Amino acid sequence: MAVPAVAADVGERAAIERALARGKSIYAYDQAAWVTTDVAMATISDAQKREVRGWVVVPAAKGRLTVTYYGMTGATPYKIFTADTDGHSVDNKRV
Repeated sequence: MAVPAVAADVGERAAIERALARGKSIYAYDQAAWVTTDVAMATISDAQKREVRGWVVVPAAKGRLTVTYYGMTGATPYKIFTADTDGHSVDNKRV
């Protein structure tokens, strides 16, 4: 005997939509870090590579993301490399 599927209530549907949106954002941010890491490593010096301690991805204009790689002086972060991406192409590179 088949059991009919029960429709999710409004709260469940909203939670599912939020989870889907968050998953898409996580994927896009991961892609941005991946493609800009390849460009950063090809662009910055070996000494700068050793200084990288992390990166931050933030939304940019026209649906793109900006990724900034940071080093640290004591407890103070400083920018080493920044670039914009759509997850595939990388432009606006700044060292």
